[in-house]
Amino acid sequence: MELWDVYDENGLFTGKVIERGDELLPGKYHILVLGVIRNSDGFYLATQRSRKAKYPGKWEFPGGAAKHGETPFHAVKRELMEEIGVEISEDDLVHQIIGRCDTDKFPYHFYIFVINKNISLCHVKTDISVIEKAAYLSLTEISDFVKSGLFISGIFNDKDILLRLGDSV
Repeated sequence: MELWDVYDENGLFTGKVIERGDELLPGKYHILVLGVIRNSDGFYLATQRSRKAKYPGKWEFPGGAAKHGETPFHAVKRELMEEIGVEISEDDLVHQIIGRCDTDKFPYHFYIFVINKNISLCHVKTDISVIEKAAYLSLTEISDFVKSGLFISGIFNDKDILLRLGDSV
């Protein structure tokens, strides 16, 4: 059973905890994190979901929901290790983009962590049941994938957020 902390519209913990999949009351949110790894050439590490997984063939950045008691940083650190076998430290962080999504079935506050790290694709762990492959993509390629519906996260429909990935280059 996975538990989520519940937050208010300002991102403050309400003291309440729900089980993943339980309905969030209006004005209540959980936390979603994404780990966006940028290499020294300015390309971004994305993964393509397996044809057998939910959202088959779609591209995404590693991430997911923060579990009960996790800070956003600890959640993204765990997600990167679980999904692609990459260890990060706070020293790797360049900046973060914080926002809120009210339109999802489970509304959330999002934390996008932009991480400078050179990782060879051969060192990226891919669980074939979930991830088919990993690749480094340019912002233009990511934008094209978003426009064509090949990128999962609706957060990036806001072009400003996509462009902010390149901040602090």
